[in-house]
Amino acid sequence: GGARDRSRSPRAGPGDDDGGELVTIHVDELLMPKRPAVGPTRSDREVFVNPLPDKEHEQEWFEAIGQVQEVFRLPDPLTGQEGDKGYVLFASHADAMQCVETGAGEWSESER
Repeated sequence: GGARDRSRSPRAGPGDDDGGELVTIHVDELLMPKRPAVGPTRSDREVFVNPLPDKEHEQEWFEAIGQVQEVFRLPDPLTGQEGDKGYVLFASHADAMQCVETGAGEWSESER
């Protein structure tokens, strides 16, 4: 027998060129209408914000709410570039609470 080409698996899997695309969905992007209401703990500092302000106004927007430690913008699924929604980690629970209470964001499920 001849040499067998082992570069392709008989089953399609991640990375195989089967025409499919890998899409990442973060828990806070999912609608969960049956999820019981659970309040934040005193240590919660992460908020999901949709939409985030554009980069030009980001600093001004955050200063009006509270001290921000980190911003993670979710990539746009079509372009792969930073999108207009994401996670904001505030320096304190009080700052995160201010963001939620103003309606600018909601407590992140990924932190729990």
